[in-house]
Amino acid sequence: MIDATKDKVLVDTPNDGNFFIRFLRYLVYRNESMEHQDAHLTHHRLIGRKDLERLGFETHGCVGFVTRKKFKLRLFWDFYDLIAWLVPGLGGNLIGIYKSA
Repeated sequence: MIDATKDKVLVDTPNDGNFFIRFLRYLVYRNESMEHQDAHLTHHRLIGRKDLERLGFETHGCVGFVTRKKFKLRLFWDFYDLIAWLVPGLGGNLIGIYKSA
């Protein structure tokens, strides 16, 4: 997802640059179809924290909507979100914020 305003761009992407997060995602979702009917939603490249930072984004992490919906543990995910915001590599999703100068 990309949200652009006059002076900033927000990007939300799965944290696919971290092998550990990709492995956990595989363990949790391996029996579920992750196929999208719309080819535009398919990931064409792995994106991680370093990729976003190299492009000039301030990067943070979060749990992600799909995980929150699958495992309804709100207090746990709220706490985890706090940690992932500060340590983006731990997030299942990455939030990139780019502010124009």
